[in-house]
Parts: sequence; structure tokens; C-alpha cells
Amino acid sequence: MSRIANAIRQLAIAMRRPRVHERILEDAGLSVDSTGLQLLAVLHRSCAPCRIGALAEALHIEAPHATRKVQRLESARLVQRVADPDDRRVSLITLTPSGRKMLDSYLAMLVTWLSEALSGWDRRELCELARLLTKMADDWSAFLADKAARG
Repeated sequence: MSRIANAIRQLAIAMRRPRVHERILEDAGLSVDSTGLQLLAVLHRSCAPCRIGALAEALHIEAPHATRKVQRLESARLVQRVADPDDRRVSLITLTPSGRKMLDSYLAMLVTWLSEALSGWDRRELCELARLLTKMADDWSAFLADKAARG
């Protein structure tokens, strides 16, 4: 287990390096910061408009920071506000086609980088890695959700 934990830690450190994120964005020809990109990804994963509070919680940031980030992304036409059908006083945030295109461009560049990094792996190894990482991500997410539910 410690080898797995060490490998995850090493990958997390490598993936969180600010310059790595900046280079991927640069290579993709995009201009958005890490939090903005994460916000776009949360909206994409949710498949439904979100309240700012839910976005803040998903990003582990305070609501005022999420509000300012949404305002910047809205000015760039990457997100838009829509009325909450249950409460017209509340706005929900949704991804625009431009926001989806930006996220898709980032993910395509990330795949390009991963393809280059793993170019020495054969197809069987890549399929096994994908299977095991998906299984691990699902199990880890379920474990964390269960922990959160139990308090």
C-alpha cells in the first residue's frame, strides 16, 4: 500500500505544479487560470446548472471567491447565469458553448501530454492502467463520500 500512496503523492505533486498547468494552457492556446478551469470542469461534470455555493464547495473555496471567479468567466462568456426554476431570486451558473470548447481544448492537450509521456507503453499496459485507475477513482470517491456521510 505504501508504494501506491507514494506513487499517488508523486503524481499529485507533479500535476499540481502551477507551471505545468500554465504550459498545458499555453500549448492549447488558452487563457484561464487554474481555478477558472476547475470551475468549468465542475460545471461540465455536473451536467446541470449549479448554484454558486455548490461551486464553491466543490472547489473548496469561499463563496465570495467563487462569485468573483464566476463574474470573470461570465465576462469572458465562458459561463452564463440562468434563473433557478424553483426560486427566481437565485441564479444558476451554466457552461456556455465557448466554455465547453475551452475545457475540451484543455483536455485534448492534456491527453496529448499524457500520450507523449506514456509513448513507450504498449496498448495492453495502457488499457490495464485505464481500468485500474478508473476502479481506484470510483472506489476512492465512494469511500470519501461514505466518510463524509458518516461525519
